[in-house]
Amino acid sequence: MGETTYTATYALTYTDYTISFRNWDGTELEAYTCHYGDILMPPADPERPSDHMYSYIFTGWDVTIAGAAADCNGDGKINGKDLILLRQYLAGWDVALG
Repeated sequence: MGETTYTATYALTYTDYTISFRNWDGTELEAYTCHYGDILMPPADPERPSDHMYSYIFTGWDVTIAGAAADCNGDGKINGKDLILLRQYLAGWDVALG
């Protein structure tokens, strides 16, 4: 009896990654599906409103944005970072008003 050889064949399937950019309060700014190595384009820099004590300046994202990878914080989320500035007030006393 003769020999028979079987060769395995494979179909290529891309692994999809869902990447979401999130604001300081956890709200989703943008999300999209990409493949490993795709170039990530972050959304416009988000703004965070000042409050009575602090002003906020966007300083970037919490991970380096390069090509899509298997793990962006373990959950596919990229979070915005803020520089927090303590607001300063000048208090004075108007002598004329007593």
